[in-house]
Amino acid sequence: MNFDYIYIYLAILNLLVFMRNWNYINFINPFVSFYFGYFLFVVLGGFYDGHGHLYTIKYEVKLYVIIALYIILITGLINKYILCAFTKINCNDFTKVPLTKVISPTVNKRLDLTMRIAYIFGILLTLIAFSKMSVIPMLSDNVHYYRVAELHGKGYLFHPSRILIFISLTYFSVLYVSTKRISLLYLIGMSLLAFIILLGYGIRAEALKAIAFPSLIIILTYLKPRLKEGLIILVLALAFFTFNGMLQYFRHYGLTNQIDILALLEFGWSNVGHRFWVQLENLQHIVNSIPQGALNGSTYLNDLGMLIPGPNVTGGVILKEYIGLEFSGGGITPTILGEGYANFGLYIAFIFIFLLVNILNIIYFFIYKIVLENRHKGGITLLVTIFFIFGFSSYGFASTTLMGLIVVNFMPLLAVVTLVVLIYLSLEIFSRKKRLLK
Repeated sequence: MNFDYIYIYLAILNLLVFMRNWNYINFINPFVSFYFGYFLFVVLGGFYDGHGHLYTIKYEVKLYVIIALYIILITGLINKYILCAFTKINCNDFTKVPLTKVISPTVNKRLDLTMRIAYIFGILLTLIAFSKMSVIPMLSDNVHYYRVAELHGKGYLFHPSRILIFISLTYFSVLYVSTKRISLLYLIGMSLLAFIILLGYGIRAEALKAIAFPSLIIILTYLKPRLKEGLIILVLALAFFTFNGMLQYFRHYGLTNQIDILALLEFGWSNVGHRFWVQLENLQHIVNSIPQGALNGSTYLNDLGMLIPGPNVTGGVILKEYIGLEFSGGGITPTILGEGYANFGLYIAFIFIFLLVNILNIIYFFIYKIVLENRHKGGITLLVTIFFIFGFSSYGFASTTLMGLIVVNFMPLLAVVTLVVLIYLSLEIFSRKKRLLK
């Protein structure tokens, strides 16, 4: 039997077992997010390998991918039963009930005000960034070039602005589904404004998160993971990726050119497909061009170097240059398997995946326990908010460089959370002084 068919059968079987054991739309759970990141952006590319003459993946690489997928599934199952066995938490609730359904927080007006300030501050930082650019990337005639050129040296504005917007949008989405203290129309207005503002950077993925985060939280809270709901999510996902492809078309050709509908559809769908299979192609390039363990951890160290001011080369760029690929816009997405293979060898890469699954499940378990014990407190909404962003972003562990994701996404998140807490404490101190003066 052709190994391609065995590959597809083993992948689908794995997916069905996973869906049977976890709430597959609970992206607050970083393990669920990581699993789907690996399945969609690594495994799925092998489903149409060779079809349409796009690329060819050797069966050895597909075998590595499937072994890693089963390591993820089996490790998750072991975690599930061990964690539940030694605690009083209901195992079915732990794996199936999302945090948005667990909480029923009391009113916390100062925290609400803090998150409104965070949203406004995020918008203002974005406008300041635009004022320092010679042209707003999305309005330029070459979005792909200007989004890199104009953002250079402005990361201190870009990263805080987007995370402030995301954390406030997520907070109000959680607030809406848990208390209805804000209207859906208010939430939609915030989301659309954030989408328009962030789209100016020319990075469509960041803009789409302004729509995706509130949508995912509402879907997570009101839909159950059944066949009918699964089909609804599939249709929404197809619409989302189609829209993503359209944004890619406009980013490539600009907004000022005459729109060719057929070219738009063809370009859009080809870019949607590219997003799914490019990681697997990169993995094949790594296996072809880099001996196992040849880089000795250099990509991890270089990504850590991004914490130091000054010009730095990311791990993805190192891999791209080592392989000999030439394209603008940064490095490659090597997959967690490919980066581990290039730095320390295949077996260590499998161990990395095993350890990461354990870490993600243990973190979620303790967060779930904390939320369960404090679900009626007003401040618990902020914890769920922060953890949603962490959990959702964990899909990136599957495809991008490991330390790069931590440095670019999670370190700025930690800094913004610190800022939000300081704003909240300042409001708290001001409120107490005001009461004392009375």
